[in-house]
Amino acid sequence: MRLRGLEIGVLLVTFVAGGALSPGTLTGDASRMLVTFLGLVSASVLPTITLIVNSMTASSRSVKALGALRMELSNAMNALFALLFLVGLVVAGLFALAIPPAALVINAWAPAAEWLPRAGQGFVAAATSLVLCRTWQFPAI
Repeated sequence: MRLRGLEIGVLLVTFVAGGALSPGTLTGDASRMLVTFLGLVSASVLPTITLIVNSMTASSRSVKALGALRMELSNAMNALFALLFLVGLVVAGLFALAIPPAALVINAWAPAAEWLPRAGQGFVAAATSLVLCRTWQFPAI
């Protein structure tokens, strides 16, 4: 999965913004709403793949055009499954945020109690923004 310049900028900005939130912001109701939204995005991936596969017709195409069609379909499927993978990463990040840092980590380094949740929130915010950027690709597919 290649990132474009705009996506890299969005990732950096949202990681910093997510890290600036106070720890515990992305738990509870906010987490449930985010998982619901990402579930709707995930639910739209599989029907889109089905529509792509069903629209594949080879009538009146040359062998060269069939190769191009195969590449186009392959790229579309890769983009959709990459989006599904990103949604899975965000949900895994939300699960990780629900677990408090271990006492061993906090005792070894006191600021970890605040910085680990902030880094997790930054990761979730950045990955969610990448999901939103990639969702705009659906009409192009």
